[in-house]
Amino acid sequence: MNRALLKEAYPDELASLADSFYCHPLIQSLGRPGQHPSYVPPGTFAAAMLDIFAKGRASTATAEQTLAQIKASIDNLPDTHVKRSLQALLLNGSDSLEKVEAKLEGWFNDSMDRVSGWYKNRVQVWTVVIASLVTILVNADTVQIAQKLMINPALRDKIVQDAKNASGPNTNPTAPTLTEQQKADLSSLTGWTIEFRTFHHLSACADQSLRGAGLTEADCMAESDEQAKVNKNPKFVAAWSNDAFPGTSLFGALLFSWLWTVVPSHLAGWVLTAIAASLGAPFWFDTLNKFMNVRAAGTSPSEKGSDKSKA
Repeated sequence: MNRALLKEAYPDELASLADSFYCHPLIQSLGRPGQHPSYVPPGTFAAAMLDIFAKGRASTATAEQTLAQIKASIDNLPDTHVKRSLQALLLNGSDSLEKVEAKLEGWFNDSMDRVSGWYKNRVQVWTVVIASLVTILVNADTVQIAQKLMINPALRDKIVQDAKNASGPNTNPTAPTLTEQQKADLSSLTGWTIEFRTFHHLSACADQSLRGAGLTEADCMAESDEQAKVNKNPKFVAAWSNDAFPGTSLFGALLFSWLWTVVPSHLAGWVLTAIAASLGAPFWFDTLNKFMNVRAAGTSPSEKGSDKSKA
């Protein structure tokens, strides 16, 4: 519940109207001892408010006297937005306790709808932030993954087969086998292995004692893996071929140049992945359902059989 809805001083009480509300027995019964309830039904809210404004006299007074006491209690509130809101609610059509209770319920529901909107907006912001962080941490580049799967049909078929095996028994004993390079491509669909190798390339080329005096740093970076591996210095070859996490050296002088080399090539893919992840599983589930339902052939025989078995 939105505590700010009632955050005003209440006359003849040391506590605020919100404290008086949460101390009411109807409200205390909804939560754990010493804690506010996480949910308050609109009817309970209206009943508690009426009892607070009637000062507990509803059981000993007539309906007219109770209604007059409620209006007098509202008029005695400090000149705040709560008082003005309640007076506006009771301005017309409040000649009975039932109508006053209905208006209080409507006021509560409208306020909770507004709070729900704020909550959804805040959750959406945090969802985007968390999705972006996870995307970058695992380097889930949608564009890079799509390119690797598009140019490598064996890798694509292997992933499809693994997905089928995970959802049921293996019905295809002749699943494609992958070469060592394809296995490396499969493991590099996500992760920072390739990017760490780029960092070690920069590190090896920046160290003149490793690359040799006859090779400039720019020419060193332009070399291919095959050219670098025939270098006479075995330490250079080891540094060039390294793809491990650089550790604390990652945050040294090469960090900016490494990010300048790596980030632009991944930015579009990261954005697509973060957007897809932030939309959530329900969105994609509904989208796929709608896509699958747009079929001219109608329901397949297997789906009809499944419906009959469920019935």
